[in-house]
Amino acid sequence: MTKQEYFLLKLIASVPNIVGRKKLQKLVYLIKFAGVPFESSYTWHYYGPYSADLALQIDTLVNKGFLDEMFSIGYTYRITDEGKNLLQRIEENTANRSVVGFLSPWTREFSSLAQFRVSDLEKASSVLFWMDWGKASKEAIRTTEIQKGKLTTCAINITKKVKNLKTADSPIEPESNL
Repeated sequence: MTKQEYFLLKLIASVPNIVGRKKLQKLVYLIKFAGVPFESSYTWHYYGPYSADLALQIDTLVNKGFLDEMFSIGYTYRITDEGKNLLQRIEENTANRSVVGFLSPWTREFSSLAQFRVSDLEKASSVLFWMDWGKASKEAIRTTEIQKGKLTTCAINITKKVKNLKTADSPIEPESNL
């Protein structure tokens, strides 16, 4: 298992399930923006930041049996028992303690962000995407509002929270043998 796969699987394991591909994309973008070193590159898509790399990583975890992808009205993602067992084996290995410790606070943040509506996550991630591309904060908000409608208080709060996480003294990612 790669470190990227571990990060993704561990974050998804921090919530009961994630309903929607779009929601999963936005959550990972926000947590990446805040400081988790995902190697996924993002481009602008109709629904905001999108990563084909992330979609491939998700498919890989599904194909390996570590993640369930169920479809009814939309896609729902949940870690499988096999995925839980793999995480347990990784975390019991003392050589992985620094990586496990590094990711621990991020799982709490991911779980907290997962409580928000996908529309608010989409708007917040869009604002941060445009800021990441060099737009000033007000211009990023204006661009997002033109494309997606007025920002809700919730979307503004998500944006502030993620920006604050990014500026906080985040631990440096440790080396790993994963």
